[in-house]
Amino acid sequence: MTNESSRPNPYAPAGVIESESDDALHDINGDLTSDVRHRLPIWRIAIRWTFVCSLSAIPSFLFGMVVTKHQQIPAMLVGIAIFCALYTWLDWRTAQQAWRNKKSLKWTLGIMYGTRVLISIAVPIGGMLDIICGVVSTSLVTKMTGFEFEPGGPESEISTFGESFFPVLLTTLIQGGLMNVVLAIYGIVVFGIVLAIRAISGKNEPQREKTIAVDPSSLNS
Repeated sequence: MTNESSRPNPYAPAGVIESESDDALHDINGDLTSDVRHRLPIWRIAIRWTFVCSLSAIPSFLFGMVVTKHQQIPAMLVGIAIFCALYTWLDWRTAQQAWRNKKSLKWTLGIMYGTRVLISIAVPIGGMLDIICGVVSTSLVTKMTGFEFEPGGPESEISTFGESFFPVLLTTLIQGGLMNVVLAIYGIVVFGIVLAIRAISGKNEPQREKTIAVDPSSLNS
């Protein structure tokens, strides 16, 4: 049985009804309060994250081409593909979670990955962080596997699946993991700033006036 009180007032002006419906979906901070987010097809999510991860991997890819004479392109591509698949799955899996509807989180993620892409494009200035993470990852892999990274030269040939494949793949994964840790720390800082800005702007906004609709038939009683 339908609750009569939940129905919109048929005598209320159209603007009032729309305002009431909008208030039902958003809280005072403008965040969605109900699960109205539609999950995108997974292929569209995959295209988005392939684009982001590919651009973000440019400095690390160039660094990998320099530090090893094997020029293990397939191993690096597999590592990038793993991160693309992981991001795609996480995005698709959490798309309809309530916390994904928060504007503060959307802004934070946009700033995070937007900054990451811009830094990656600004090679070589923006690649310093990738170089630092790359040096750390190659050092770790050398200690774990004994594989020696040697600078590449003009005589280097592109390798496929050989003894250098696994060490270079492991290096790519470790470097990507380190970059994500740095990105997460940066995201926490950005999230705090976004919350502070929204809190300040919320205090400065004027109070919304509440419109009360009157049933004309009640005036005749």
